Order: sequence, then C-alpha cells, then structure tokens
Amino acid sequence: MQRPSLDATEADIIAFARAWVRFAAQYGLDEALGLIDRRDSDPPWSEAFVRAMSDDHFGDCQTCVITDPDAFSDLGVFAYRYNDDSGFAVDHDLAMNHQRSDFTAQFVFSKTPHGYAIYLEDIHVL
Repeated sequence: MQRPSLDATEADIIAFARAWVRFAAQYGLDEALGLIDRRDSDPPWSEAFVRAMSDDHFGDCQTCVITDPDAFSDLGVFAYRYNDDSGFAVDHDLAMNHQRSDFTAQFVFSKTPHGYAIYLEDIHVL
C-alpha cells in the first residue's frame, strides 16, 4: 500500500483511507497499524483494545472486528482539508462483524518534509 504523495488530491487521501480499512479487515488491525504512524500521545490502538471497547455493540455479547467496507455501499468516507493546507482529517465509517455499525475511524494526514504522517486519531461511535 503506497502512501499518498504531498501533492495528493482529496480523492487520493480517501482512497488511501479506504485501502487501509480494507487491509485492516483482511489482515487485522494490528497488522494495519504497522502501515501508519504512531504518536506517543495516541491511545493504545490494537485489535484487543477495539474488541474491549466494542463489547456487545450489536447486543449479541460479542466483541467487534473491522470487516470489509466494500460489502456496504453506504459507508461514508469524508476528507477535510485543513484551512492552513497542512493536511487532512478523514472520517471513515466502519463495518464491524460483517454488519454496518455506528463506529467511525478518524485519521489525521499531516504534511511533513518527507511526505504525509498518517495517524489513527480515534475509533468511536458517532
């Protein structure tokens, strides 16, 4: 999976976020996290952490894992360019356990001299 270049369009940023979520669905969140950057201040994102926070989300006493976003045509992916042109924020609706869920992954794409630093900012229920 190739990171977007600094001259990437909004569509390129969205395509990367969608590809990352597909990768997380196929190979697991822990593997997907290895493809993006991490800040010391970030929550301890991991498959186990998301399973713990999603316990019983669907009322079935199960924990959740990210599943294929392409199975749901109505999952939104939205990019917001920062006013100072320093990067993008991205919201990506998530399918969990092969169902449409209320979970959203939020990403930050921050420009650096060497390309975008990409962070998983949050996963939460909107």
